[in-house]
Amino acid sequence: MYDQVGNGREVLICSECKYQRIVNVEPEVEKPIAPNNYNKPKVRTDSPRLPVRDYVGVGEIDFTTEIRRKHGLNLVFEKTGRKTIPGYSTKPVEDVIISPKLRSSIKREIPCLYEYQEDAIRRINEGEHLVITAPTASGKTKAFLIPILDKILQNPNRGKISALFIYPNKALAADQVYNIHDIASGCGVRIKQLDGSKQDPAYRRQLLSDPPEILATNFDFISYHLAHSTTMEMSRRFREAIGEIKFIVVDEVHQCTGIFGANIKWVLRRLKRLNPELQFIASSATLEDVVGFCDRLFPVSMTHVEGFGKQTEPTLQFVSTDHERDLLIDLTREFALRGRQVLTFAKSRREAELIAIDGSDEMLEIFVHRSGIPEQRRAFVESALRRDEIKAVACTPTLELGINIGNLDAVVSSYTPYSRLVQRMGRAGRHGQDSNAVLVLDKTNPIAHYYASNQNQYFEDGKLHSISFENPTVQENQVLLMATESPLLESEVSEFARIVESLCSAGKLAYDEGRYYCTELGRKSIEGYGIRDIGYQVQLYTGSHLTGRRSFGKVESPLAYGWLYPGALYFHDKVTYRCLSFEKRGRHSKAFLIPEKTANITIPVKLRNVDVKDVFASQRHGVLCSIYGAVHVHQNIAKYYEKKRCAPMKDSVLHVMEHPLCFDFDTLGVVFGIGSGEGANSLCLTDSPAGSDGDLHAVKHLLIHAARMIVGAESNEMDGMVDSVKNTILLYDSSVNGGNGVSKAIFERQGLVVERACKIISRCGCSIKEGCPRCTHLEGCSCQNKNLNKIQARKILESWASSIFFDRGVQDYRHTKPVTTSTPKNGRGHASGRAGSRSVCALKRKILGCHGEL
Repeated sequence: MYDQVGNGREVLICSECKYQRIVNVEPEVEKPIAPNNYNKPKVRTDSPRLPVRDYVGVGEIDFTTEIRRKHGLNLVFEKTGRKTIPGYSTKPVEDVIISPKLRSSIKREIPCLYEYQEDAIRRINEGEHLVITAPTASGKTKAFLIPILDKILQNPNRGKISALFIYPNKALAADQVYNIHDIASGCGVRIKQLDGSKQDPAYRRQLLSDPPEILATNFDFISYHLAHSTTMEMSRRFREAIGEIKFIVVDEVHQCTGIFGANIKWVLRRLKRLNPELQFIASSATLEDVVGFCDRLFPVSMTHVEGFGKQTEPTLQFVSTDHERDLLIDLTREFALRGRQVLTFAKSRREAELIAIDGSDEMLEIFVHRSGIPEQRRAFVESALRRDEIKAVACTPTLELGINIGNLDAVVSSYTPYSRLVQRMGRAGRHGQDSNAVLVLDKTNPIAHYYASNQNQYFEDGKLHSISFENPTVQENQVLLMATESPLLESEVSEFARIVESLCSAGKLAYDEGRYYCTELGRKSIEGYGIRDIGYQVQLYTGSHLTGRRSFGKVESPLAYGWLYPGALYFHDKVTYRCLSFEKRGRHSKAFLIPEKTANITIPVKLRNVDVKDVFASQRHGVLCSIYGAVHVHQNIAKYYEKKRCAPMKDSVLHVMEHPLCFDFDTLGVVFGIGSGEGANSLCLTDSPAGSDGDLHAVKHLLIHAARMIVGAESNEMDGMVDSVKNTILLYDSSVNGGNGVSKAIFERQGLVVERACKIISRCGCSIKEGCPRCTHLEGCSCQNKNLNKIQARKILESWASSIFFDRGVQDYRHTKPVTTSTPKNGRGHASGRAGSRSVCALKRKILGCHGEL
């Protein structure tokens, strides 16, 4: 039998002896393979893969000029890269170090310090809680490593861990341990990694028997073992080993957002219970409002030190296009085939796969790096990049962090908020060479199209770091985890007394003699609780009873239900699979897939019901009412569309599934347009087809686009639905653990969101009643963006914007009583609701900045 292994190749497998041989079963003639996305013939032959061809004058090519020449008509922005020249400290390195051992070790590694490094070292030595921000590869690690090593050598504490270096993932931890080891070992300090990787049990036992002075780990490992320290031997030994830690270092702290950040706030509080005298240090390459962000995250007040090192910033260019994937492939090949290493960041895992599939041929192979691919495969790609053995990688944010992946020359990216683009740009030019960063703006995407003509706005938007500290699921679970470690004292629970009372009422906490204990019911409720918003992992299997089924990857549960319904096409490491079945078994769920040679993609049709369980806050501005609260979402996938990858949706075929795939989860959301808002806690919203109320569906699409721009959310962090019967629009967090903070940010900034939605629709020049891909359309719409009503949607949004601005123009809206208005005939807050008010028309123009456009 045959099995597909990638790039059109197949493997011949003997069902008896299991002999395998890669073959090509196609006729030995050149023939096109895969869809041709950029109108160039692509062929596959049986000949060995050819090496990358060097272009004439490769060393002389100016890629900035080359991109300007090739895409000059679509180049909408350009910023020339500049070299940063840091200020150097006037003090010799040895003058800021007390330990003689460290002096001799550092002198060999670091000839001199930057000014900001000296400042950071001094502040840490004085016991300050510090957050250090500086660009990638600017020496942040040395700024906190030197004073910590100095303190350890002054006060050795053998048998105990003195410092925890906490990283957002295992790959970064391993990379940093490798980088730190030489300096630390040179002065007799040990650093080891212990973070849940598949490490030998003997290694773990030996490490905890003779702990290093510095332990590199992650928050997942810490949270799990602190919670099990009374029931598991290894967890008990781990807690004993960190019982006298002095320093907590959180690297890449800007990653601590959403549900992850909400949990980290509690994990840091739990660590502080072990040692109230802990000193906290954080580092980040990019972080807006750094002090405010860290003050909310850490249990102490933080001081900020900002610096920069010797580095060349990439030349940044914005290129607009109607064919995003084609241009991403073209740019990737431009760099790679001329001997430059390039990372191409796609907007989704599927897009990363398709870029690699469609962009690979005999001249160049583009590799894939994303979540869901086995760690060994990702480690291979990282290692090959470091050794300069591969030139091009299509990836997702898995390569945004500061992992050492070599001497990158270029970064190409689909649209992403500026805060993330800065992080991606920092991957290139780390060795001081000239480098390029290209942001591809898709004209068929309303967000990218808006920024193509409003580039300055791009650099101002999306600076918010959404963290839902009020997430009820996180609060309740973390309080229970804290109680399992040691009983909660009455003096500790004042800040979260309401949560404790609720848990006591539910029988999960018990009170006795001034302490709160976690009950057996409480322990069961937190079994398997994870601090990341990934739910449980769905294991992927392929093969048959003849060849044996093998596991080849995994997908986290929220995404699995939208990707692995029966009939779905799934892309994994450049191989296309068809999902045959999905077995829902909680944490033991499985999906069975088979390889399939096809140029199609599938798009699910999602139907949802939502119950609003609790209301936390509400606002009313004239015709617009909104509430923010807890919601329960029931999602049902019973149909899906299938089409050629490059074909329009009108050519798709609708398939009805025999057994629908359902998924329930609790999250947070914001509801717009619910009248007075009374009785909102009993609302039951039902998703309606677009044909029944195209105006509200168009408004929902526009609000999603605007919200992503204002709060800096990615497309997978939020979703929405419409109930045309109740005339409501719901935007909710795509989170299985009770909310990631996006909907709260939308609620707090709803005026800006509505304003931006108005600008998107008013600045699109199309005269189509349903709107177009540059205004009312939403990628992935289950109704294929049919029967939308642009005209009515614009009226609704203008009326909402006028109401908000009118209320805030009179006085602070938080203290404004609901504005009495006449009830619109259609009951949906259309512009007629405030007809006759001359001031509203003027305010409308002012808030929209229309300058005669309305």
